[in-house]
Amino acid sequence: MRRGFSLLAAIFFVVVTSSLCMLALSLSNTTSRQTSEIYLREQAELLAQGATEYAVLEILNHDFKSKGCLSSIKGNFKNDANPILTYEVDITYFGNIGTCAGIPVQSKESAGTVMLDVFVKSYGYDESDRDKMKTPNPIAFHKRTLQKL
Repeated sequence: MRRGFSLLAAIFFVVVTSSLCMLALSLSNTTSRQTSEIYLREQAELLAQGATEYAVLEILNHDFKSKGCLSSIKGNFKNDANPILTYEVDITYFGNIGTCAGIPVQSKESAGTVMLDVFVKSYGYDESDRDKMKTPNPIAFHKRTLQKL
């Protein structure tokens, strides 16, 4: 009788211990995945800020008289050979800049303003084949900025 009770107690102890270990392993895996997703989300936000500044630089260096309007800028992060995130900046002009006719404005002070829509996505986000994505979950971030030139 005593041996049977000890055997049942030992089996119960092993089952409880293994359940707790599986719970700890599951929480650890979830925490590490969330940490990497938070890191990539922060990278996307920083890339959006950098893409905004890069777009303003490109607009200021652009020759509107000979090259026309600059409507968008695209790029990849880290590099084109091994991208993790892609960005696209859509540019909307308010008022006329050079030969580029933007959206008409009511006041002279508003002329020369641009609206920058920055979209940062995981590489392969728009593809039908999701195997190209380097991130476990898709990342998409949008930032809109009004900038006076």
